[in-house]
Amino acid sequence: MRAMASWTIPDSQETAEWAYLITTDHLEHQGCDETCRALGALLSSDLARHVRAHTDGAVQLNIDHATDHVELRVSGHALRLGGSDDQEALNLLSRLTMTWDTETIGDRMTTWCRFGCMVGAPRPCASEPTSS
Repeated sequence: MRAMASWTIPDSQETAEWAYLITTDHLEHQGCDETCRALGALLSSDLARHVRAHTDGAVQLNIDHATDHVELRVSGHALRLGGSDDQEALNLLSRLTMTWDTETIGDRMTTWCRFGCMVGAPRPCASEPTSS
């Protein structure tokens, strides 16, 4: 079973912070352990910071949570067509994720990553939400 969720974050100086908080809260409700939540929050804020630098207006944060991985996607209206030139700015993604990419389709730029859920204490990620 998969748990997919989406949020629109208004354009502001706090876009990355909102992505961090939203991801932490969502993954906690999905039953992810502290390590998984921290990694997801760090990566989503990095994605949001990157996308905000190359887009205009609000950004869309999508979290696709499966039993063995989490996929984060952040997208916005591209300022210029053709995608981003600064792949080195996303060095954190290449070190901490299973896979990632930036793509531009039409006027939307999306940067995404997928990372494995951490198995261990207190428990592995669960694909079913916990009651809170």
